[in-house]
Amino acid sequence: MNKFLLYRIKSYLNRFLMNQIAAKLPFSSIRNKLYKMAGLKIGKDVRINSNVFFSTSNIEIGQGAFVNRFCQVHDGLMGGRLFIGKGVFVGFNVVCCLVSHKIGESGQRAGKRIAGDIHIGDGSWIGANVTILPNVTIGKGCIVAAGSLVNKDCLDNCMYAGVPAKLIKALDN
Repeated sequence: MNKFLLYRIKSYLNRFLMNQIAAKLPFSSIRNKLYKMAGLKIGKDVRINSNVFFSTSNIEIGQGAFVNRFCQVHDGLMGGRLFIGKGVFVGFNVVCCLVSHKIGESGQRAGKRIAGDIHIGDGSWIGANVTILPNVTIGKGCIVAAGSLVNKDCLDNCMYAGVPAKLIKALDN
């Protein structure tokens, strides 16, 4: 059987397990066990609320992190990875987009798909309704204000806000 076809079948089964079964369960501990079965690497004392959507299992979540309801991680079967550090809090309805497109010709501006990783540093706080685009690193101890669009790297211990997110101020360590 074609290697890509096997990958797609495995990805479909993992997404089904994560999004149709685990995401609907009322108990975080059981959800985490099912997420681990699907391939997520989840540290100790991680809490992932219900109704989180994962299109990939190529995700690592550090100890004590929290992911709120209605968050989404999309990779378009392109292999992008999401790294969430220790003690990170992710607000509700955050979108981590691990895939995008090159700019195409005028007949179809969404050209060839491209993948990228997202890294969220230890201790950061991602506010509600934030969108994080591929190939972005959010430094340790950052705050990204609600409603922001993160399309560039964020320095450690700084606050960012806006569309696109801009440096607001440095934070105390």
